[in-house]
Amino acid sequence: TPHYVVSSQLGPAHARHFVVEVRVGERVWASGEGRSKSEASQAAALAAMAVFEASGVDDAAAGGAIVGMDLDT
Repeated sequence: TPHYVVSSQLGPAHARHFVVEVRVGERVWASGEGRSKSEASQAAALAAMAVFEASGVDDAAAGGAIVGMDLDT
């Protein structure tokens, strides 16, 4: 299953910028950016799904990540 890791958090409290990585095991599949953790997580999930589709990776090879992808994070 995928998990989301905040890899950076920049800016002052009133104007934060987050970068979130989607990982399956130790592998980073994609990252996303946003003004909130949720926005960055959603961007990362969409980017990971695009990577999976473009590379022809099936759900089993991705460790169940495609089925487990949560776009409402």
